[in-house]
Amino acid sequence: MSLSDEEILQVVGNRADIGDAVRIARAIEAKIETKLREQEPFGYYWNFKDMEEGIITGQHFVEGEAEEQGYIPLFEHPAPIPEGYQLVPIEPTEAMVHAGQEIAHDLITANCCKSINGLGGGKTWQEFKDGCKNIELCEMYLNDEIDSVEAIYRAMLAAARGE
Repeated sequence: MSLSDEEILQVVGNRADIGDAVRIARAIEAKIETKLREQEPFGYYWNFKDMEEGIITGQHFVEGEAEEQGYIPLFEHPAPIPEGYQLVPIEPTEAMVHAGQEIAHDLITANCCKSINGLGGGKTWQEFKDGCKNIELCEMYLNDEIDSVEAIYRAMLAAARGE
């Protein structure tokens, strides 16, 4: 997020040439963004499927190793939003809440259908797959590629984007 030219002029007022003020402000913004992107995490959040969640500090990983092992880096200051990304609204929309509820139900049903596979008159795994719009997330969950929290987050994020 950058300051508009008008916002820059509110800060510097009539004390500087408009062109100089904008150039100086853009240079400062670029430097701050660079420093934010270069910061080191102060700790890591972990939440593995069958374990408690927690935060570890003082742990050093080789670049990329923490993410590969399922740790999420934590930073003191948020980095700028990368080009092409957007934040999820703080208050979820009705569509996001519905998507979260739907995927939560789908994850439970997928687990049962895959385990039981039609036993006792329930849906077979194939019947479930054919009628589930969240099948990709369900399969990732069942294959231990993501946990339920991440599946719900991804479904809500897709709803926020209108997908």
